[in-house]
Amino acid sequence: MFFGQLALVDASLFAGAAAVISHAEQPARLKMNDDPSLLIQFQESYSRAIQMQAPLAIIGGVFGLLQWLIYGGFFWIFGAFLIFANFPFTFAAIMPINKQLMAMSSKDANSETRNLLIRWGELHFVRTYCHFYDFKLTRIIVLKASLIKLYFAIRIHRDDPVDGRYSNSYDMFMRGEEILSGAQRIFFPIKLI
Repeated sequence: MFFGQLALVDASLFAGAAAVISHAEQPARLKMNDDPSLLIQFQESYSRAIQMQAPLAIIGGVFGLLQWLIYGGFFWIFGAFLIFANFPFTFAAIMPINKQLMAMSSKDANSETRNLLIRWGELHFVRTYCHFYDFKLTRIIVLKASLIKLYFAIRIHRDDPVDGRYSNSYDMFMRGEEILSGAQRIFFPIKLI
């Protein structure tokens, strides 16, 4: 479960970072009246954000895959798929606008720059919503899966030649409650007396 917990922590960080950009940074950026300053702020912010968000997405997906490979469970591969599913949307919808904005010079900034940034923000908001949905759905799936699993603990007692109070027996517990027990039978009447 270790890699699964790391995947969930990573997914929450990823979703939180995307939310900060969509709900705080982008609206504040659009309040700037100066188009060149608007573009410069985006370019500085984007170059820093990509250094954080891309690794978070990759690491979260890898942790989900490791959890699935080591411990099994369809739910983990599904969660990893949800995390990785944001990449096609990013490359197909958001990346072309990113490239246009990053290639612009602040001297060339105009009202079209603002329109591109507005469109970028709309697409980023969709991706942010998808991140939260991925995280929430993955978390729910994982929690439900852990409730379905049966946790067993088996205590085995062996014959102790020094202390005759112990015998070959076992107790099986599920979620802290004994559900089964048994012991070796002895067919020697002399030992039973």
